[in-house]
Amino acid sequence: MFNLKNPVDLEFGAGTLNLLANKVSHLGKKALLVTGRSSAKTSGAQDRVIRLLTDSMIDVVIFDQVTPNPLASTVTAGARLTIESSCDFVIGLGGGSAIDAAKAIAVMAVNPGVITDYQPGGPLSLIIPQQALPIVAITTTAGTGTEINRYFVITNDTTHEKPGFGYACSYPTVSIVDPELMLSLPTASTLDTGVDVLFHAMESFVSKGATRFSDMLAEQAMDLVLDNIQKAAGNGQNLEARTQMAWANTLAGWAIDLAGTVGIHSLAHPISGHFNATHAKSLAAVGPAYFDYNQTANIPKYAQLAEILGLHDHDFELSDDDKAARVGQLLHHILKVLGMPLSILDLGVSEADLDRLVTDTLATMRGGLDNNIKPLNADDLKAIYQHAMHYHPVEHHCDCHE
Repeated sequence: MFNLKNPVDLEFGAGTLNLLANKVSHLGKKALLVTGRSSAKTSGAQDRVIRLLTDSMIDVVIFDQVTPNPLASTVTAGARLTIESSCDFVIGLGGGSAIDAAKAIAVMAVNPGVITDYQPGGPLSLIIPQQALPIVAITTTAGTGTEINRYFVITNDTTHEKPGFGYACSYPTVSIVDPELMLSLPTASTLDTGVDVLFHAMESFVSKGATRFSDMLAEQAMDLVLDNIQKAAGNGQNLEARTQMAWANTLAGWAIDLAGTVGIHSLAHPISGHFNATHAKSLAAVGPAYFDYNQTANIPKYAQLAEILGLHDHDFELSDDDKAARVGQLLHHILKVLGMPLSILDLGVSEADLDRLVTDTLATMRGGLDNNIKPLNADDLKAIYQHAMHYHPVEHHCDCHE
């Protein structure tokens, strides 16, 4: 038994940015354009969006202050500008940071307080915002899947906590996924965002909330990433590989909207918040250790995950227990091939930081922990962090994705 609902009006495919004006004409006559400080300008995407809107008599107010790991203070400034400029809707143009910031700005433009008031432990944390300005998502990366789901992540400037938010009102009204906008994405960003997609799919697949439908989305997303991430990174102008990665991103984003993420996200967010590491690198640094610790939670599911990740038993029969035990090793191998960090030490984390990371995980990332099939307490979290400092995969013979 499960519920299936997604309110996003999504346009997918090469050239779909040209549909922008028609898709948003009913939302109002003035838009706040939320973006980063350089990439959308450099690629020409920002100018294209502004031209498409102004040619259709829609005024544009530019807010280009979003940084990677968007800050609560940036959301407050954007919401203030939205109100002062009487904007009717908010457009996020860029990767996950720009779109997440746009979602938060759209929520805070019509709700009291500041965004950190709504994070766990905040004075408004028990309040669920019921309204937001219409949100338009135009993604220029294949990474977070935020264009198809309700979630957004904002870093608290003061505490460096990085909680996730998600409300019915924070779904985009319109989303455009045009792979042509991704052709200029640098190699490093292509790998980072692609690994993010892989983790979204993997986590939803082994979550407590997984369903047959979310599994279908997640499995296809994993296959697409493993088959196309190196093609897209090796030749950024490969539109077919870009399209397949964009599709994987959308599928995985929908999968986590339905099934949620698990303890990997809970463990990774505090690292990203305190050490300003990219989301994908934080996930990569804790992922194999997490899977080693959790693989007994659902042996058949983990065995299936091992096969998706590239385990083949052509010459010998493996039990499901043996397959499940290889997930961490398989993931470690894939991440090594892609040049991802293989230890949280690579991100600046030391033994002295672990208690603070555990505290933050428990305080702000309960959603992922509660969605974990295997219960994880403070001691479990610290043990995973410690394993992720000096990760050594259990060596098994395997035939892995290259």
